[in-house]
Amino acid sequence: MWYTTSHAHGPGPAKEGRTAMAAPPDVIEVTAGEIAAELARRGIGSDERVTLTIEPEREVIPGRRESRARVVAAGLTDEDIDRLTRQAQHEVEPLLK
Repeated sequence: MWYTTSHAHGPGPAKEGRTAMAAPPDVIEVTAGEIAAELARRGIGSDERVTLTIEPEREVIPGRRESRARVVAAGLTDEDIDRLTRQAQHEVEPLLK
């Protein structure tokens, strides 16, 4: 899950006789693919600054996301990963009997 905190709608110029107060940040929950559309829907331009806090869901297999990122960075494809996984399974299965 991705949480987007927007600071783009903070205080504007102070009016005469008033002090500018910062608006509290909006915290919303969207997927990574929905971020751009959500910001556009809120009228936040591409040149405005926002802060993203990434809080991934609890992983079923701890470390899997980090490991996969390293494998992809090494230039391997999803097919390569699947092939290596199957190869490792075949190598280990005889030892389990």
